Amino acid sequence: MQISDVQVSFDGDSTELEDIARCVRNIILTPAGTCPLYRDFGISYDSVSHPVQVAMNEVSLEIMEKILAEHDMLP
Repeated sequence: MQISDVQVSFDGDSTELEDIARCVRNIILTPAGTCPLYRDFGISYDSVSHPVQVAMNEVSLEIMEKILAEHDMLP
């Protein structure tokens, strides 16, 4: 599985949910530090040198943190 194969789907209002899915996909597919004037946007690829299970956990945690941070949902 590659990160570009990620699909996000929801049941409900398609317009709003499609927008959410697009935003999540953009966060996942953007390498951190590559967005001018918004260097914190995106996911770090530092985990690629770690064992697979560790890397999957680190990336999953970072994705959740980034999504929550983008929507001001972090405590």
